[in-house]
Amino acid sequence: MNELQHPEHNDNCLDQSILIARRDNELPADEVAQVEQHIATCGDCAANDRLITSGGSEVYTLLSALDPAPGEVPDPVTALAKLHTHLRETTPLKKSAPVLKALPAEKKSSFVWRQLRRNWVAAVAAAILLALVILPNASALADQFLSLFRVQQFQPVNIDPRDLSSHPLPGIQDFGTWQATANSLKLQDNLTQAQAQRLVTFPIALPAHLPQGLVHHPSFAVVKGGQLTFTFSAAKTHAYLVRNGHGNMSIPANLDGAKYSVSVAPGVEMSFDSRDKSFMVIEIPSPTIRATGSASLNELRDFMLSLPNLPSQLVAQLRQIDLNSGTMPIPVPPQFTAQHVTIHGAPGLLLADNTPIGGIVVWQTHGMIYALGGDIGNAAQLLTTANSLP
Repeated sequence: MNELQHPEHNDNCLDQSILIARRDNELPADEVAQVEQHIATCGDCAANDRLITSGGSEVYTLLSALDPAPGEVPDPVTALAKLHTHLRETTPLKKSAPVLKALPAEKKSSFVWRQLRRNWVAAVAAAILLALVILPNASALADQFLSLFRVQQFQPVNIDPRDLSSHPLPGIQDFGTWQATANSLKLQDNLTQAQAQRLVTFPIALPAHLPQGLVHHPSFAVVKGGQLTFTFSAAKTHAYLVRNGHGNMSIPANLDGAKYSVSVAPGVEMSFDSRDKSFMVIEIPSPTIRATGSASLNELRDFMLSLPNLPSQLVAQLRQIDLNSGTMPIPVPPQFTAQHVTIHGAPGLLLADNTPIGGIVVWQTHGMIYALGGDIGNAAQLLTTANSLP
């Protein structure tokens, strides 16, 4: 496999993020000219640029995977696994060319947030689906055939890269099929605050304080609500087990054809971007997961956790989480640190990264999920911003 060059002998080589930003039209015209002039005289950077342009970049691969094709519903489990892989493999930035050395480190990663802003729905769906397949024995289930789970709080689950490499997570497509209502989770952007407010059912809350360097002139986008239904297929599941050498594993008969629905109400995204930083605030009613038909969420969870080759430490962590109270497990790659925090009296989770990717705060209160983050490495500023929401 081709790999990006990492020349140690040339301090003037361009950072990979600069090349990706050029490809994605994220650089001003004058900087584009400077980058192209450098590429014309540097063989290593020219080789890296060819790989990035052809799709060889890990970041580009991640973003391409998260962006669904028209009319398709993204596979959230696969997208989340690829996101973990990218975050796990993120390396410190190399030195850039002299003409770009004056740029803040945050700018070199801001393109990641500007790209990922289009994909946060896939990440939310991934977390919801993860909770769906690991529900523990739940006394709160209405009965064997009908159950409802609503996200209320968050719990970090540590991910070991060695587990992911030796025990790749399966995709939900290996066990059934997705269906979505028309225009589910479509993003409508370039809105004013008034336009966005008309499209959601809750009052939009703007932060009174922002991290340093940002201004109070956000752009607004609304993701439409919708319903995604997963139908379990015994045939597809058996084929997956055969491919992985476990064709003798039995599949509960009542799982075949069982349906599980994820309902999402419209949510809003605010982007506070400056020349050097990207920052997002997301507000969305807590999604719900419902099982109807021949098998409960609990029965699906029991089967999924019994699959062979799942990382044992990960399964153990998931079994310890009591989801009866609506606790959502959030996978945390080793590069991140997770800290329980309190936002306006509600329990939240702060995920901080030691690279320019930054951090994020997420919490739930009064039936709403709030998340904010960006290429802001200052946890205190993130918490101040979170607590400034009315």
